[in-house]
Amino acid sequence: MENRNPWVINSEYLADEEIKNYFIDDGKYLSELKDNESYLIEGCRGSGKTMLMKYSEICLLEDFQNKQVLPVYVSFADSLKLDRYKASDNSTKRDIFFRWSIAKIIKELISAYTVKLERKINMESSFSRFFNIRSYDIIIDELPNFINDIEIISDDIDIENIKEKYKFLWDRTVDINYCKQFLNEFIEKHNIKGIIFYFDEAAHTLFPYQQELFF
Repeated sequence: MENRNPWVINSEYLADEEIKNYFIDDGKYLSELKDNESYLIEGCRGSGKTMLMKYSEICLLEDFQNKQVLPVYVSFADSLKLDRYKASDNSTKRDIFFRWSIAKIIKELISAYTVKLERKINMESSFSRFFNIRSYDIIIDELPNFINDIEIISDDIDIENIKEKYKFLWDRTVDINYCKQFLNEFIEKHNIKGIIFYFDEAAHTLFPYQQELFF
């Protein structure tokens, strides 16, 4: 750790303490990244976009007790893995990307609250209603597996296997309205004033059809 050169390390993989030590706060942009507006951060690779988002995330996590705003960092760096599936048209690929994106958003939301804030989820009934299952523990356990399996899809047989194996997830990651409903109830159940999502690598790594869906 002490011998690391911060100029050649991807900030996405730096520990929080390293980001706090390396980040130079010049008073710009951070206030915007903590409000309820939508912003597009532009810049070439290595210009500090991820570092800026990660530092803002850390600040909000440390001040959560006072402001009750939950920051959720979501990286799309692994979206390139979805190109393993070669379809004759983009409709199926779009569908796969859509489900993958919603699954990642929900997974990172849960992780931000339970791991980074070290708090317990208090919404078993919400999970049951949203995913049509009895226990939310299944979702916490299976979401990472669902995402990983989508990333290694290579043919239509893989898709059918995922549909059968993760039916409760497959059925609920098809509609953005389901996701919005889940987020709204999460906010209400946990007395959160708001959620700020930091979407990273959305422009550099996403394919054109993926960018169209995302933006």
